[in-house]
Amino acid sequence: MDADEIVDSLSDTVPGDRIWIETEGIEGWFVVESARREYGEPERDQGGWVEGELTRYLIVPDGVRDGRDLVYHSGYLSAKTDGGEWHRPTIELPEEGDADDWRGEYREVQSATAVPEEMWEYREAALAESYSLRVTALRRAIHVDAAARYAASEQTCDVWWEYADEAEEESLNGFVGWLEAESLRELWDEVGERMFTGEDEEGDGDGLMDVEDRALTDSLSTLRYFHRSS
Repeated sequence: MDADEIVDSLSDTVPGDRIWIETEGIEGWFVVESARREYGEPERDQGGWVEGELTRYLIVPDGVRDGRDLVYHSGYLSAKTDGGEWHRPTIELPEEGDADDWRGEYREVQSATAVPEEMWEYREAALAESYSLRVTALRRAIHVDAAARYAASEQTCDVWWEYADEAEEESLNGFVGWLEAESLRELWDEVGERMFTGEDEEGDGDGLMDVEDRALTDSLSTLRYFHRSS
């Protein structure tokens, strides 16, 4: 990801949201902490550039903290512009000092995926159900179900609005019945891939859905069965 993509993905994050961060030697889920968040886009006026800035205070995962002998549970991610162009964000992991005088290691962020707190709840519920399953079609159906439930609840993705334009009465069951292989891939691209970041060997949740349309149709049939039975 380039600097603009990373900053754009983080600009709307709020306390409680999760961010999957990858940097040299470190990757993991960080949580946006408290109300200490800043973001400003660069603007040009008669005197030149008013530079942009992004700061997010983060809760450092225990595995990262313990593995690197860090003193504090918190760290922060920051980025600034120069002449209106974003520099790649850096993450600072404090080794000593207090929150206003951290002296730790800085690392450039290579990629970052933000997951809203509400989406995280759907993700965790789905993972809890799917980890015990060996049958891939069932596991895929559970992941798709989480994405569909989020889309129906939040109504923020294009696939949901395509369905809503055609439906006489909107509902989750109606949405699941409306989905086909192509629209399911669109739903996964918009919601699922982001929701399940880091959950397969490719690191982006996409491997589970990298299958032929027939396999997706089978998973949809499984999903519809459970929705009819609910």
